[in-house]
Amino acid sequence: MESEYSWNHFFKDYWFLLKGRRLLFVYYTVVRSISTLLSFVAAYFLGKIIDFFTNYSIGQSLTPFVVSAVVIGVLGFLEVWLRFYSKIHMQNIAAEIRKEARISAMNKIMTMDLKWHESEDTGSKIQKIYQGGESLYQGIRVFSNDGLGIIVNLFGAIIIFLFCSNILYLFLIL
Repeated sequence: MESEYSWNHFFKDYWFLLKGRRLLFVYYTVVRSISTLLSFVAAYFLGKIIDFFTNYSIGQSLTPFVVSAVVIGVLGFLEVWLRFYSKIHMQNIAAEIRKEARISAMNKIMTMDLKWHESEDTGSKIQKIYQGGESLYQGIRVFSNDGLGIIVNLFGAIIIFLFCSNILYLFLIL
């Protein structure tokens, strides 16, 4: 009979593996989330530019446009820098976890009795240890590259749509 491996158990296992690095991992997760949210702020300032030119008349000061353009540029730089900063550090943590998992598994293999070692080829055991460590690394890598961005963008879009006007809802439906 095959046992169920729940999402709750999955997250508890990763949390256990992060021991000693949990605070750093949460910090870099927050930084990565902020970098994703900056694109929403940049979109807001782009809307301010559109509003400005919609109501623009000749002779009017271009200061609001220039300020908005500079803010968009700074936000774009910060978004990219924060994203790479957090992803690199999250993946370094993942590499440390991969290394520790492999070492721990090898230590456990060395403590097993000889009868157990006869049940399976040593190369097969080593391959499973290698693949398990790599899977741990890939899990955090996918989370830092794509998973976190998808989650933050989903919630950010929902929050933005909560503040939209009814006319926009009608336009979206049509």
